[in-house]
This record gives sequence, C-alpha cells and structure tokens, in this order.
Amino acid sequence: MIFISNEKEKERVLSEISKTLCENFGLKKVYFAESVGRRLHHIAGYGEESFYPSEKFHLSHNLYVFIESNEELKDDRREKILDFIERELRRLK
Repeated sequence: MIFISNEKEKERVLSEISKTLCENFGLKKVYFAESVGRRLHHIAGYGEESFYPSEKFHLSHNLYVFIESNEELKDDRREKILDFIERELRRLK
C-alpha cells in the first residue's frame, strides 16, 4: 500500500499523516508500524504519551496504524479516520 523505498521519506510522510490526524481529529497519539516477521516495527508517529488503550488497524499486508484517543472511537469517526489514511496513502502510489 505504501511504496516509498527511502526509509527517511517514509518516516517523514507517515509522521505528517499522524500529526494531521491528531490535530484534525483530536487524537492523543497516532503511530504506524510494519510487520517484520512475527513482530511489528515502529516506523513513525505523532502525539503525546497518553496511556490510553490504542486501537490497531491493519491497513495493508504489512502496514498497521495504532490510534490512541481519550474516548472510544465510534464507527463513523473511525471510518472517517481510516478513509483519510487510505486517501493519503493512495496519493503516494
């Protein structure tokens, strides 16, 4: 889903997406990870440590996003957030 071969550029783009999500949707923390074998490797993120439970969403075969919010994400809000991420990642193809 994300086709950026340069790791620094991938980190920059995902950090920007994370920051935009936190600012526009009032989220505490958003971070991306990719699966490497059986483990998830943190790529980039934005936000403050909140100690709220995170929700994990599988975006593609090896890309995940974790979202921390001080309130439960309702279905419509969750859908808007994931749609935004999908649109931003599609632009990178």
